[in-house]
Amino acid sequence: MRISILLVLVIFISSCKQERSNVERQYLENNWLLHKAADYSLISDSVQIPSTVHKELLPFIKHPFQGNNEDSLQWITEEDWIYETVFTVNKETLAKENIILNFEGIDTYASIELNGHEILETNNAFLNWQVDVKPFLEEENELYVTIKSPLEIEEQKAAANPYTLPEGNRVYTRKAQYQYGWDWGDQNSTPWEYGNRFI
Repeated sequence: MRISILLVLVIFISSCKQERSNVERQYLENNWLLHKAADYSLISDSVQIPSTVHKELLPFIKHPFQGNNEDSLQWITEEDWIYETVFTVNKETLAKENIILNFEGIDTYASIELNGHEILETNNAFLNWQVDVKPFLEEENELYVTIKSPLEIEEQKAAANPYTLPEGNRVYTRKAQYQYGWDWGDQNSTPWEYGNRFI
């Protein structure tokens, strides 16, 4: 089965008091790093969000749309990937009553850590994820988003189920099913979107 991962992560910090008209937003679009999680090897030190793992890997891999190159790139889906950034928050923002870190999309399984605290685990690409980060924010902050391969997670969910569902293990993951290749082209040349989109 062909699988490609598309990670979408739209991220910004919003701070507000009770009035919605007083919402302030700080977008975390620039200065991201991408690492391969297994050995923490640096893939790119100039990632701009939105991004995808496959897009960041393009300088180092064969193009997935050419010939049968996709067959040799399935390892990307089997790996975990870490996006990281450092950002500052001014004292005025830190003094706000509510400070929310908002992820407008993550595809799909991810663990998010802020200043050494695990603040969120995601499991659904169709949801926006929000978490109150006021207790963890400082003027200087480190944010890590570890995107997990869905393969092992899907296998675990399938093993816990007393019966087999049709369409394979992909049915356990709430993400766009076309990313598994079922409606793209012929069997030998399944195109994909550049996976692991991260905003």
